[in-house]
Amino acid sequence: MRIRKTLITYDHVVEFLKNRLAQPPCGNDHDFMPMLEEGSATFKVSMDVLLKKGFRKAYRQIVEGL
Repeated sequence: MRIRKTLITYDHVVEFLKNRLAQPPCGNDHDFMPMLEEGSATFKVSMDVLLKKGFRKAYRQIVEGL
């Protein structure tokens, strides 16, 4: 039996960030590294995979308005 992995897309990353950043911040948990670590745990992939899927671009687009 093969287990099919869900492919993470840029849209998944954007949706995760929008949902997470809509919650009130607690300390510095809306900073880049804590968000990357949380995304890594949520999607069960390494931080490198998220960075390759456009995490930095999505974060800047949402938080910094770029």
